[in-house]
Amino acid sequence: MEVTQLFMHLVEIDDSPILMMGELVLDHQLVIKEVALCRSKYERYYLQFPTTDNLRVVHPVQRDFYQRLLETVIVDYHRKVALTGRKARDQTL
Repeated sequence: MEVTQLFMHLVEIDDSPILMMGELVLDHQLVIKEVALCRSKYERYYLQFPTTDNLRVVHPVQRDFYQRLLETVIVDYHRKVALTGRKARDQTL
C-alpha cells in the first residue's frame, strides 16, 4: 500500500503529544480519518490511528517524514491565505 494523499492540520493542545491531526489516503481508495502525528517525550515521532475495541494502533515515523509533512502543511496554509485573503488567516489561527 502506498500513501497517495495526506491531509493534516496543526493542533494546539497544551501538554499533548499530538502535533497534527488529519486523514490518510492509501492507494487512492482507503481513507483513514482521525490520524494523529505525535511526538513522544523521547523526541520520537509516530502516527496514531483511531482506536478500536480499546486497542491503540501506532506506527513509528522518521523525523524526515515529520519535517516534510510540516513543510507541506505550511505551504498549503500560505497558499490558502494568498487565495482567500486575511479572513482565512483569522479563521485558521
